[in-house]
Amino acid sequence: MAKKLKFFKAVLKEIPSDEVLDSVYPFKHDMKLEDRISNCSECGGNEWMILADEQAAVREGGKAYCECLGCGEMTHL
Repeated sequence: MAKKLKFFKAVLKEIPSDEVLDSVYPFKHDMKLEDRISNCSECGGNEWMILADEQAAVREGGKAYCECLGCGEMTHL
């Protein structure tokens, strides 16, 4: 018998830009957000979704990844 399917819904919650790196890198760091990311290189968008720790890109890449809400381009922080 096939396993029952499970679904999870992600909800976007805005994070102030001065708190982004602290939310994905809880350990002490001296990074600046401006040094890590800028507008999307594909579409010029400036709205990013931080991917959940459970997503494949994050698990496999071992870094905090984000996706442009304008075009879907992915990059890491």
